[in-house]
Amino acid sequence: MRSSFKSEVSVEEVCRRYLAGESIRQLEEAFRVCSWTICDRLRKGGVVSRTNTINAGITSEMETGMVASYVGGKGSTAVAKEFKVSQMAVYGALSRAGVDLRENKYPTYSINEKFWDADTEGMKYWLGFSMADGSVADRGKRGLAFKLSVSECDGSHIEKFKNATSSSYPVVAQKLDKNPRSGSKAMVSTSVFSRAFCEGGIRVGIVPRKTYSADVSSDYWNDVSFWRGAVDGDGSVGIVKNKTGRPLITFVGHLGSKLPVRFADFADSLGLRAQRSVCGPKKQAHHMSISGANAVVLARILYQDAPEHLRLDRKYESWKKIEELVQEKARNCSAAVQIAAYGRFWTDEQIAAARQRVRDVYADDSRAKPPSRKGWKNNKPPEAA
Repeated sequence: MRSSFKSEVSVEEVCRRYLAGESIRQLEEAFRVCSWTICDRLRKGGVVSRTNTINAGITSEMETGMVASYVGGKGSTAVAKEFKVSQMAVYGALSRAGVDLRENKYPTYSINEKFWDADTEGMKYWLGFSMADGSVADRGKRGLAFKLSVSECDGSHIEKFKNATSSSYPVVAQKLDKNPRSGSKAMVSTSVFSRAFCEGGIRVGIVPRKTYSADVSSDYWNDVSFWRGAVDGDGSVGIVKNKTGRPLITFVGHLGSKLPVRFADFADSLGLRAQRSVCGPKKQAHHMSISGANAVVLARILYQDAPEHLRLDRKYESWKKIEELVQEKARNCSAAVQIAAYGRFWTDEQIAAARQRVRDVYADDSRAKPPSRKGWKNNKPPEAA
């Protein structure tokens, strides 16, 4: 067992016992530290270590070369391979040359470790997005790690996440599968090696292997920002590419995940019926879809007032195309059809104007029948003033 208190290893004590005849290995076991610590204390005490088998066959030119390579930026492992010596021999050469070993193996980055504790719109959005495209895993010696991955075309969204969390962790491109039939896409990701940040994510629902059991607190079940983030990650917003040309919003997830059902319940709570189904080759995924006028209403709820830094640009552009489709259909329809088909999501002023146009159409023909109310269903326009 190694000691965690290297500062307690006295320079005087190590030098005294070493000069008395004890070897570096014996001192290593006695103080329960690595040999590098013992060599470091001997160097600080001005004691030259005795030649041993580790340094056998190593010339002064080799030591000079090893020191130069290490100072030039190479790691101790790379230097040992270059000169075909042990890593301990490299440590010894560095110690005798008075070169301090670099303390950090990995670069030091920072992030707001209390981000998940704040009850803000930004936190709720990124929680929803992370429930879809984020993950927490144990990386062994490096500890817990949070990873967020998106398609290469959405790479700017990672930068929005970094700005929201004050993160200095780098964004890296992931390697593609060499098999062209795999269907894999170019991805970019950022990994956060902060135990406090990861534990905060676990507390709000970003647990390891969440694909099969994802769920969040009831505080987020009806939160618009949370569901915008979730749809940006695991949903789709667009127009069906067939003769119907209907607006469509979908959300998918594993059968073990509670999120698709929560999303459908959220839509139902707004009076927008969601179609629930199971899909996939082995019927292992939930598929929730909302289409037609319901999709137009839900898309407006999610994206109309969405801040630029809390929305996926690609999904936002899809919503704008839906709005353009709505306006185009409105221009091509008669006044009566406008009320029947679009009364559900028009403003009161728009509905009143459409009703006036209907009255104008039939004002000169007393035999003409008024427009049918069948299309209005339970969403009738307000009565004329």
